[in-house]
Amino acid sequence: MRQAIAAMRAGSPQTGATGLGYFAAWLAVAQERAGGLADALETIEQALQANQERLVFAAGAKSSSLYQPEMLRVRGELRFKHGEAKLAEADFHGAIELAHKTSAKACELRAITSLARLLASQGRSDEARTMLADIYNWFTEGFDTADLRDAKALLDQLAT
Repeated sequence: MRQAIAAMRAGSPQTGATGLGYFAAWLAVAQERAGGLADALETIEQALQANQERLVFAAGAKSSSLYQPEMLRVRGELRFKHGEAKLAEADFHGAIELAHKTSAKACELRAITSLARLLASQGRSDEARTMLADIYNWFTEGFDTADLRDAKALLDQLAT
């Protein structure tokens, strides 16, 4: 993964790293799972910074990347595990907003599921259940996918 990311970073500033955010997010997840939470946070921070620099270069600061919501969600997950709940919540809200703006419902579902877990851990289960049920009920198919199964399991847990 590191080699693929390095090759992408070596691309031109205009097009280089088109999928960098995607790969960096998965590298950060892998690093965290291997016990490297600090490394994972550094990886995702660098990817977010590189993505922002690329967007500013390409189209101005108002642009967003296809992978930006997922990168924010992953950073939120990492921050939550690091004990930074307020920063994690801000990342989840940012991911939800970007995903909603681009009608990326699967990304929005993942970000809301992450936020719902955080809210539930803070005793805000009713708020978590309401927002998660809203997005879950938007879907009409694909209930065998991992994201929808995960959301349903969390909804069931929040209902008790």
